Order: sequence, then structure tokens, then C-alpha cells
Amino acid sequence: MKDIEGYEGRYAVTPEGCVYSHIRKRIIAGKRIGNYLGVVLCGGNGKRKKAYIHRLICAAFHGPAPHDKAVVNHLDSNPQNNAASNLE
Repeated sequence: MKDIEGYEGRYAVTPEGCVYSHIRKRIIAGKRIGNYLGVVLCGGNGKRKKAYIHRLICAAFHGPAPHDKAVVNHLDSNPQNNAASNLE
């Protein structure tokens, strides 16, 4: 499990493709946003941010994208499979 950058101590991601809340001590269920799964992250300042789970997993396990518009590819073409081994 690795903490999400900017949300250290609040949220983490697992290699299996889940988002974990350190505050609630449980896995957060992703909501469908178009073809992909997303979550709402709350920062310490009370601001909320929508984020795609596949982008969070890819950044944590494969490094940050060179810029915000970088494409995250699902190797098996299944947008619901967010395992780190399935993303590039």
C-alpha cells in the first residue's frame, strides 16, 4: 500500500487497484464516472477533489506522469480493472 501524493496519512492505494482511507480504516468504493471508476478525496483543508482510481494507482506505482494529460492505458482494455500490473 502506498500513500497518495498530497494526501499522505489520509488515503493510500493498493496494488490490487483499491483506494484505502486511513481515517475510516477501510477501502473506499469507487463510483462510476463515464467508463472509469473514481473517488472523492478530502484534503486537510476541507477541499474535495474528484480523482480517477486508475490515475492514482498509476502515479503511485509507476511514477508521476510527465504532465496532466498523460494517458494511462489498461493493458487488458477493461477500464474497471485498476490493478497496478494492468496499467501503463
